[in-house]
Amino acid sequence: MTDDERLADLLIVWEEARDQGRDLAAPDLCADCPDLVPELARRIEALKSTSWMDGPVLERTEESPVASPLTPDSPPRTLVHRYRLDHPVAEGGFAQVWKGYDLELLRIIAVKMPKPSHLGAGNLFLAEARRVARLKHPSILPVYDVGRDGDNFFIVTEFVEGGSLGDRFRHGPIPPEQSCRWLADVADALDYAHKQGVIHRDIKPANILIDHHGRALLADFGIALSANKTGQFAPSLGTLAYMSPEQLEGRPLDCRSDVYSVGVLLCQLLTGNLPYDARDMNSLRKAIVSGTIRLSGSGDQLMPELRGICRKCLAYDPTERYATAKDLANELRSMQPMQPMRGPRIALGLSAIALLLVLLSLSLIWRVGWLSRTAQDAVASKESLTLGKLIRTIGPEEELKLPVGLMATDDGQLHVANPGIGNIRVYSSTGTWLRDYGVPGHAEGQLHFPQFIATSPQADSLAITDYGRSCVTIFSTDGRFLRSFGASGDGPLQMKKPRGIVWNQVGELFIADSGNHRILVCSPSGEFLRSLGSAGSGAGQLQEPNGVAVAPDGRTLVADTGNRRIVIFDADGTGTRVIAHEQPQTEPFALAFSASGRLFVSDHLHGCVQVFDQELNYLGPLRPLEGGFLPMGITFLPNGSMAVVNYESESVCIFDIGE
Repeated sequence: MTDDERLADLLIVWEEARDQGRDLAAPDLCADCPDLVPELARRIEALKSTSWMDGPVLERTEESPVASPLTPDSPPRTLVHRYRLDHPVAEGGFAQVWKGYDLELLRIIAVKMPKPSHLGAGNLFLAEARRVARLKHPSILPVYDVGRDGDNFFIVTEFVEGGSLGDRFRHGPIPPEQSCRWLADVADALDYAHKQGVIHRDIKPANILIDHHGRALLADFGIALSANKTGQFAPSLGTLAYMSPEQLEGRPLDCRSDVYSVGVLLCQLLTGNLPYDARDMNSLRKAIVSGTIRLSGSGDQLMPELRGICRKCLAYDPTERYATAKDLANELRSMQPMQPMRGPRIALGLSAIALLLVLLSLSLIWRVGWLSRTAQDAVASKESLTLGKLIRTIGPEEELKLPVGLMATDDGQLHVANPGIGNIRVYSSTGTWLRDYGVPGHAEGQLHFPQFIATSPQADSLAITDYGRSCVTIFSTDGRFLRSFGASGDGPLQMKKPRGIVWNQVGELFIADSGNHRILVCSPSGEFLRSLGSAGSGAGQLQEPNGVAVAPDGRTLVADTGNRRIVIFDADGTGTRVIAHEQPQTEPFALAFSASGRLFVSDHLHGCVQVFDQELNYLGPLRPLEGGFLPMGITFLPNGSMAVVNYESESVCIFDIGE
C-alpha cells in the first residue's frame, strides 16, 4: 500500500471517529507509520477548516443568483468615477458579481468584488486578475480592467447575457450534443491555460458562462494555481462536488485534476445527477476518495460512448484519465453529429444512409427470425440463446448499498457483497434475508469495501476481495472469519484494488488485481504462485482487470475493462487471445459460466449481459430490463437460474435463462 493510499484510509478512520464525537490526533492514528504524522496532520487541519462537510451535498456549491442588492436603500455606486454598479447578479462564498455600466466606453460590464466579510482580500483579486489577464483564448472570459476604489479591489469583465451553465441546467435538460460541444470548448480553454502553467481547480456550472452566440466561456480563476519552481501545486479548496480525489486529499495537482472535474460536470449534464451516491458532505467525500462513481440518473442521456468518456475522466488514478484536456476535447467532439455536406458529398451521404437503412432492415429481419427459431428450439437445445425472464428482485429495500459481487452456494443461498455498509448479506433462494457477516472496518477480519465473492471447490469457505483494504479475506460458509492476506508487505502477493476472484478445481485462487494490472494466482493460505498478464493493451496485457472466471477446460478468462475486451489465458498461463464478437465496443466487468458451459458477461457500456456459447462464440445480448439496468456480479443458483447485481437499483435480479 502506498503512502497516499494509507493516508486516505487514515482520513476515513478520522472521519468515522469525528462522526462519533471523537477527535483523533494524527500521532494516535499513525502509531504504525510515524513518518506520515506531519502529512496526516496537515490534511486533517485542511478538513477541519472547511465548513461544508456536514451540509447537504449541493448546499452552496455553486454561485447562486442574488435577488436584490446588499444595500437596497443606497444610491447606485460608481467605482473610480467610471464603473457604475447597477445590481448584483451572482454571489459565491467569497465574492459578488454585479451587473454594471462603463461610463467611458458606454457598454454593459460585469464587476466582481469581495463580499463585505472579505474586504481585506485584495491581494487575491490582484492574483486572479494577473492570472486571467495573460490568458487570451476565445473560450476564456476576458478581463477588461482591474482596480481599487478605497479599500475595495475589483475586476471588470465582459457581461455575459446568457447566464451560466448552471442557469441553463436548472431550466431543463441540455441535449447531449450541446453538452459535448460546450464542454469541448471548456476543455480547449483549460488545455490552453494548462500550457500557460495554470490549473483552474474550480470547474463547476456556475463558472461556465454562455454568451448570446451560444458559446461557452470559462470564468472565475479565483483559486487557480500557477506552477512553482518544483513544478508541483499546493493543496486547495474548491467546490467539493467537483473536486478530484487528489485535490480533496491535498496531493500535488496537475492538469488531470481539471479533467476529472469536467468529467463530473459532463456526467451531471447527461444524467441529471452527480456521479456519486451520497446524501451529505461526509459520504460525498468518502465516495470521491474511494473512487466510487455511479453513472446514472433520472435524466440519463448517457449513450455508451459518452459513458466511456465519463469513466475515463473520473478514474481515481490520474494516469488512467485523459493525459491532457485537449485529448478530452477531441474525444467530446468525436461525439458530435455528422456535419452537413455540400455538393456531390450530399448524394454520397444520402446513399450511405439508404444503404445503412437497408442493412439495418435485413439485420432486423434476420434477428427476428433468429429469435423465433430460438424460442422454438429452446426445449430441444439449451445451447440456443434464451431471453431472460425476471423471476424476482431482492432489494433495494433489503438494505443493499452499492452492491457489487455475489455468490450462490450449493444449498441455494445468495451471499451478496454490500460495500456501502461493509458486510456480506445472505439471502435464501426465494429472497428472504437470513443473516449478515463481516464487520465494517479497517482491521484484520473486518471488511472495508468488499467487492467479489468466490466459494471453494469443497464448498466450505468463501474468499472475498476487499477493495478498500487491498486484501482477500477468507470466511467459512457460516460467516466465521478465518484469515486475510495481501494487505501489506512488498512481496509479489501485495495487492492494489482487487476486484474479481474465483477458485479453480485444484484449489488455487485467481484474483483480479486491477491496480497492478494482473491476475494474481495464490493458494488459499496466501502463498504466491504466479501472475498472469502485465500492464498494457497488447497480447497478454491488461489495463483494468475486474472480472475473472475459470473455464471448464482450465483456461482463465479476464474482463479487461480498461481495454474493453475479454482476454483468455491458456491453462498454463500462456497463449493468450482476445474474444471477438459482434459488439465493437464493450465494457466487460464480471463474467461467469453457467452449468451448461455458456459464458455470461456483464457489460457496463450497453447495460446488458453478453452471452457466449460453449465454444465462446458470441450469441448476443441479454437485455432483461427495459431501462435502469447496470449489471455487476453474476452467479448461478443450483436450479439453473441466474442472479445478477443491478447496481443501478441497488438490487439483485434473478432470471430464468432456460437452464
